[in-house]
Amino acid sequence: MTSATFTLHDLRLFHHFLCFAYPPLPLANKSAWTQDVPQLSYHSEHLMSALLALAASHMSALTGVDNDQSTALWHKGRAISGLKNALNKSHHSSIEYDVMLATCYALAFQSALLPGSAVDFATFVRGCALVTGRIQDEGKQSIFNCPSYADFSPNQGASSCKLNVHSLIAGSRCQVLLTKGMASLVTAHECIAHTGTGYNLFRALESTFSGFQESPSLGYDRFRSYYGFWFKLAEPKDVFSPDAVNEAAFLLWAFFIGLQLLITMFVVEITRSEMKRDWRARLEQSNGAAKMIGMAEWLLAIEITTPTHLRKHLSWPTLVSGEVLSGLRMTTASRTLVEAKVEVLHHLESRSHNALGTLLELSASLANWTEDLLASRSGEEKQR
Repeated sequence: MTSATFTLHDLRLFHHFLCFAYPPLPLANKSAWTQDVPQLSYHSEHLMSALLALAASHMSALTGVDNDQSTALWHKGRAISGLKNALNKSHHSSIEYDVMLATCYALAFQSALLPGSAVDFATFVRGCALVTGRIQDEGKQSIFNCPSYADFSPNQGASSCKLNVHSLIAGSRCQVLLTKGMASLVTAHECIAHTGTGYNLFRALESTFSGFQESPSLGYDRFRSYYGFWFKLAEPKDVFSPDAVNEAAFLLWAFFIGLQLLITMFVVEITRSEMKRDWRARLEQSNGAAKMIGMAEWLLAIEITTPTHLRKHLSWPTLVSGEVLSGLRMTTASRTLVEAKVEVLHHLESRSHNALGTLLELSASLANWTEDLLASRSGEEKQR
């Protein structure tokens, strides 16, 4: 059992973590974060501290209360100290690996919320990759579902199988947008570096577009499989090189946002009938709606900060964003929040981790949400 003394405020933070702040990665692991990890934290002080640090930083980002940020830094220090001791051991049990992996994930997403934590963000993402690799290499059991993405080969999931019965009808809105997107990506490619993060992300996007041309399920599975690519963001040559922080590289992130929004809209449309007549209200109240708006805000910020000669390449992502927000009748982006994102993009040399970490959180959350929609649809079909 943990021996440290925790306060009522810590209890509030723990509740906030369980309800709002748990990491969206690895994909499809909500039950692990909300049920299994809390159980492990009762026996690990550094894991509990990591969860509280993430919750405090998340709450501070929402409320602007400085006390929460101070609390976050205090808990982060305790978590790092305990994690170092755990990593220094020569042998680990399955439970110890799970504790270390959960701690690394929590600290990675917590660091993404802090302006001056680029090195910490990269370090903890590397920690996620390291511990995941050890779990897989040693054949350990884990509370997390962590498929290997080393070769980026997608495996068809149960949820994507439901997309097999849906085809992209020629001339339909989604089919037209996908065709335009592939053409726009090829045109923009000449402006993007062919090495490092830019090259890897371009290949992932290109493969996803081509997958959708074969079938919705293949494109969907390819897009999900590339969440393993995020470990590559922690390699120093990628995170801290001009390739990762220049304006041209963020053209790719604009395409990533556009593709994510388009996939989300496609899934919402094919599951809309299961939402019954209240689909609009359920969408507005859902976590997915807020995440889509957040992605749209980042796209606006990228457009504002992109040099004039490169903005022509943003026409497709902007078109998709407009189609999604209007087609799903969602509220528009917040000017204040867009301006905050513009500020981050103006200081990419020191805050690229804020942009990359936040985009990753939004996108992975949307991927989990679409999985839930498809899984819910499957359950209703089985009951018929």
